[in-house]
Amino acid sequence: MRNSFLLLFLTFAFTSAWGQGQAKQNCEDPQTQLEMNICAAEDFKRVDAELNKVYKEIVSKLEPNSKGLMVKAQKSWLVVRDNHCGLYEQFYQGGSIMPLMLYTCKTELTQNRIKELRMILREVTEE
Repeated sequence: MRNSFLLLFLTFAFTSAWGQGQAKQNCEDPQTQLEMNICAAEDFKRVDAELNKVYKEIVSKLEPNSKGLMVKAQKSWLVVRDNHCGLYEQFYQGGSIMPLMLYTCKTELTQNRIKELRMILREVTEE
């Protein structure tokens, strides 16, 4: 877990320093491993923000009993996602593709979770 935070910090620190004075990253057609890693991190950041938005909307509509279950379920899901994707971090440790694999895993699982949360939101909204 600490490695994930260190990786995230180093990725953004490096890209911030590298990107000063540069045009915005073109993620439509990344050409280098560094560009693919940066784009994967940006994709995950965008999807994670959407996840948080949908989650907060659900929590705001739930009764106290259900709210506690939702919070518990979401915390558990985050542990599963991070542990699952941590395998990719270990598999590719030391390789330049590791950030791409890690962020792609997190993005895909988060997109699936957003679909699940939107189904829950529909249920809560219809009540």
